[in-house]
Amino acid sequence: MRLSPAICVPSPARCLCLAQCFNRQPFAQVLTVPCHIFYATQAYRDRKNKKREFRRLWITRINAGVREHGVRYSQFVNKLHSSGILLNRKILSDLAMNEPFAFKSVVDVVKLRAAEQYATDEFFNLVEEGEDEGTLIEEKK
Repeated sequence: MRLSPAICVPSPARCLCLAQCFNRQPFAQVLTVPCHIFYATQAYRDRKNKKREFRRLWITRINAGVREHGVRYSQFVNKLHSSGILLNRKILSDLAMNEPFAFKSVVDVVKLRAAEQYATDEFFNLVEEGEDEGTLIEEKK
């Protein structure tokens, strides 16, 4: 509900209902409550926006760091979760900015585990098709 004292002022009863937690005298509360409600809704909205903006910043930093190593952000996050590494975006962005060698090792581990997972998936796909495991091992040697 968007409230602006200049545009829309709810009735005094509605104002008191919305602002039950404000500690003011009842006679002064009727006059100042619309402003309090307006700023309270603005503060609630901006707390949510702050979280959103930080998440966008972290994703941008991770994307810049990952692109240096030849991987796209979406591929990196997908492989990161599938490989079982539990690092959140805040930590990854901090590593990308302040510890580039540590971030490179994380990217290398993700690439390695993704390659291993791809190889095992290929193996199991061939086994399901009906080929013998022994012939697959001999072919790879």
